[in-house]
Amino acid sequence: MSIGTTPRKISNSSLDWIKLGPRVFKLMWNRELAKTSSKSLDLGSALHCYLLEPDRFQDEYVIADFKTVGGLMGTFIKSVHLAKLELLPTEDDLPEELYQAIADKVGFKISLKAVMDGYKDPKYDAYKDALKATHGVLTVSRQDMDIINACHTAISSHKLASQLILGNGIDTSDDIQIESEMVLEADMTGKYSVLPSIGLLDRVIIDHGKRKIILVDLKTTSNSVYLFQDSYLKYEYDRQMAFYNDLLASVYPEYSVDTYIVAVQTTYTTHTTDCAVFKIDADQIENGRVKYKRMLDRVSWHMSNDVWDYPQEYYESIGLCQINRNP
Repeated sequence: MSIGTTPRKISNSSLDWIKLGPRVFKLMWNRELAKTSSKSLDLGSALHCYLLEPDRFQDEYVIADFKTVGGLMGTFIKSVHLAKLELLPTEDDLPEELYQAIADKVGFKISLKAVMDGYKDPKYDAYKDALKATHGVLTVSRQDMDIINACHTAISSHKLASQLILGNGIDTSDDIQIESEMVLEADMTGKYSVLPSIGLLDRVIIDHGKRKIILVDLKTTSNSVYLFQDSYLKYEYDRQMAFYNDLLASVYPEYSVDTYIVAVQTTYTTHTTDCAVFKIDADQIENGRVKYKRMLDRVSWHMSNDVWDYPQEYYESIGLCQINRNP
């Protein structure tokens, strides 16, 4: 089992794959295992674009004035729609076995007849027609657009978040460079090899006169922003911020970096959507650096030795794996 020949670069998110085992990493790296998507990820992408690249949002997104269908049936309808686009340029319908395969993948535990009876309910016709009409364009539902607008209001009302995300009050002199969705590439050194790496940084404010950089990352959360620490620990955002800090250091070696996370709540009522700003200090960056370098070393070992069935410890011992008390 070897890594494919298609040039790729290590990102912070790809390091997550090695946590699931080298076999999964290899499959993901070779694009043999699809990434999962979700409604929350789609909303997050639209929100990032709206806040950080408003011109691109206007060019690429269409607000869909139809009510989406949730749950298993919503996923089934969308999956059937995509299958028909791919497989039925001339046919009228999918074969029964394909409907069954889609129902199984979606997670239905009822009979195919019951699934199809629900699928054919006229109440879903408008949604099916809307999927056909908006195919090939990026869409955001009216409900999600309401959430996006509420998030924008929350950020614009916050004295620091409005500066970091929207640029309100930021110095626009010639020394100041402001970048949104900034792509940085550099070589990261693993213990066993040098790995070309890449990062997509939400917002970077560079003061060339003072040789100072402000790194801003926008995070969405379905929980209260005041419980954001739970997400910070669960998703190892310290590791991500350290990875980005070191990418910046490779391109701007003489610059200092201040790092901020702006968290905004994407579940809201008519009363409020909150946002909060967190500064990530040097100790947290160093803690994250230890994490990502440990994972980078592991990836570089497997790439150097081209073995992917088991973790590194398996090959270097009698087959034992370790429990890491400080993941």
